[in-house]
Amino acid sequence: MVVEPGDAEALALAIGRIGSDNVLYQNYAAGSLKRFQDYFTRDKMIEKCMLIYKQALATNTLLAN
Repeated sequence: MVVEPGDAEALALAIGRIGSDNVLYQNYAAGSLKRFQDYFTRDKMIEKCMLIYKQALATNTLLAN
């Protein structure tokens, strides 16, 4: 579901639609949990931070500053 930034009325309608449709709610809830597990767990965040540090060190980005 896409809502244009700044469109409070469309956002309210979208929230209302999700809140009133249990199947839609369950789909969004399941998708949200999967996204969290795929991208935002502690281990995933550590893995991504370590990758950034390794890439920075490999390109001497940190040493240039």
